[in-house]
Amino acid sequence: MKRLVAAMLPFPTPQALVEGLHARQPTARRQLQQLLQAPVDRLMGELIQTYQLKADRELLVQNALHLAEVMLRVRPLSHVANLSWEAFRAGLLINLAKLAIEPAGNVSRNGMFPPALPDCPVYYSETFFRPHGQLGGFAVGGDWYAGRRLNDGSLCIFLADVTGHGYFAYLLAIALPSVWQRLWAAHPGTAPEPAELLTTMHELLADCLPDGIFLECTLVRLTTDGQVTVAPAGGTRLLLHPAHQPVGLLKLRGAWVGLRPVTREEQHQLDLKPGDELVLATDGVFDQLDDAGGAEAIASRVINRRGALFQAIREAIESSLQNGEQKDDMTMVLLRRRAPEDATILPFPTVRGGGNV
Repeated sequence: MKRLVAAMLPFPTPQALVEGLHARQPTARRQLQQLLQAPVDRLMGELIQTYQLKADRELLVQNALHLAEVMLRVRPLSHVANLSWEAFRAGLLINLAKLAIEPAGNVSRNGMFPPALPDCPVYYSETFFRPHGQLGGFAVGGDWYAGRRLNDGSLCIFLADVTGHGYFAYLLAIALPSVWQRLWAAHPGTAPEPAELLTTMHELLADCLPDGIFLECTLVRLTTDGQVTVAPAGGTRLLLHPAHQPVGLLKLRGAWVGLRPVTREEQHQLDLKPGDELVLATDGVFDQLDDAGGAEAIASRVINRRGALFQAIREAIESSLQNGEQKDDMTMVLLRRRAPEDATILPFPTVRGGGNV
């Protein structure tokens, strides 16, 4: 009887279903949602009850189903080959429940953040990561960052902000680590343009995000000679601090990931000299800085010293939080081109390094 029912489905096997999801077929999405709707609804109900969430259960279910779809879109077909429907469904629900109930940041232990940025002999980095929401003892939000050192020695840094904040945004952002890994699997051994990478990301997520939800992000590629290519998706604001010169605020705009592909024409070029600093930040940082007069006012008071800009922003954020509430998820990445005397010799390639702040 089970074989007869499976044969009547548009996609009779899990592998066929995942192939349909990879091809962005609407019937595959509908079949996946029918498969998971009831258990995911129970899971979200238990989550709301356990953590006393003031949340729209229907929206949580919708975002969790989209998370499941993204998980399968980035999964190789070999991972689901020859699985029975029972094994496929059980494995997917276990993974989904783990992500939903055990978020990545633990407030009580000062946080478990995204992986540290890669060590790089040419660029020094620091990060600041503060999600807006909380689920029990866990920090949750829609921001995420990542980095990768390429074979030609250049460094790619990715900063993302899912529409919204708190647990709703977290249910979509938690898929980004897998999406990031899949990007590089699609470009093995190459050094693609940032816009090309964001286009691949758009193709993975297009028609998969809930209505009205997009990914605002910045992807930069920094070469060993200081050339920087910035691809903005949505509104991007960068703080550029040339050594011994005032700080400048750059405002860029490109298409949101999930709305349309980013084009090369939307990229922006910069040239970092030794000692120059570049700060990437999500909207939450700039919104919080409004309480201190705005990012430009803070930048105008920064002294010409290494790390002074990053420190001044952090101090302004902490001061704002002492006097008021956090407005949104906040993530910030500092990148400084090392002076020749500060250059480091590292084994290549490196996987992890840098530091979270």
